[in-house]
Amino acid sequence: IQKALTRLPKDLDTIYSETLQNIDDANYDSVHHIFMWLLYAYEPLTLDEVADILAIDVEKEKFDPEYRPLELQHGLHNIVDSTFVVIDSTRGENVVQFAHISVQEFLVSEHSWAKAKNLFRLNKELGHETIAQSCIIYLLQFDSWEMPRFELYPLAYYAAVYWAIHCNELPSVGYKIARLRKLVFQEENPQYLNWLRLYRIDEDFYKQAEIVECLLQAGADVNAQGGIYGTALQAGAAKGNKEIVEYLMHMGADVNAQGGDYGTALQAATVNDKKEIVGYLLQAGANVNAQGGIYGAALQAGAVNGKKEIVECLLQAGANVNAQGGIYGAALQAGAAKGNKEIVECLLQA
Repeated sequence: IQKALTRLPKDLDTIYSETLQNIDDANYDSVHHIFMWLLYAYEPLTLDEVADILAIDVEKEKFDPEYRPLELQHGLHNIVDSTFVVIDSTRGENVVQFAHISVQEFLVSEHSWAKAKNLFRLNKELGHETIAQSCIIYLLQFDSWEMPRFELYPLAYYAAVYWAIHCNELPSVGYKIARLRKLVFQEENPQYLNWLRLYRIDEDFYKQAEIVECLLQAGADVNAQGGIYGTALQAGAAKGNKEIVEYLMHMGADVNAQGGDYGTALQAATVNDKKEIVGYLLQAGANVNAQGGIYGAALQAGAVNGKKEIVECLLQAGANVNAQGGIYGAALQAGAAKGNKEIVECLLQA
């Protein structure tokens, strides 16, 4: 026993180094990718997401679901030692995480790596680059115009939302990522439409100016069409986020672009009671009488909304009170259908 005790590792770094050196060569790449994702991903990773990560071949630029590890819940530790990684099921789903904070500290410490010679190294730039590439490769599989069954692809949502943010962490974008992301942003390709479906920029992230900025810097078309709002500008207008609206306009968004359920950004802001945005868009050159969308024009949308201040603002900007279009036919019919006497009186007096 005394002899055995003298052979025990003296510290955690030594334990981790010796465990790394015992990694099976067949699992080397898998362990490397698991470590990089756990270190630099922006969200906790589920076991199903890790399975898809391991099915991505970055070198061949291919995702193949046939390469998902089978029974990963029971087989994860056949790939990576439980000294490093564990499965936490306490939050209602199987989350893969480091066994202890000291593991993370060891993996990013140059001093610690000196004890594990000839093994892969990890750094922030390499991690973000690899994850960005993996995400784009994963998105490129959705090459059908039909709506994919995204529930069958656990990593899809993460890949759609965060690939651009990982790119933004890099001091410069290399040729490989630049080439891959061009494939995503070709509007004539189904991958582009499916990225929009997944990302849901018009629903989930309208409040996050940082993400919008990252996407535009990564090459996203500021006037791209898709979703219930049609364009990013309409999404920002509908949600009343002036910071995003101003930034999109600064980046070249067309204030009169047509599309989506509301037709224009002005209508989107009007029907959602975003008075400040309505005023800003009008000052930016929005056509107050532009036709389109389910309400036909901004004044009809304002009559549906029932906010007198917005209706008066539109009238002062030159809205045609007798304009025809939309599901109500005209603004007066819209106000009457909603039973808003104040709006009806305002329109009649106009």
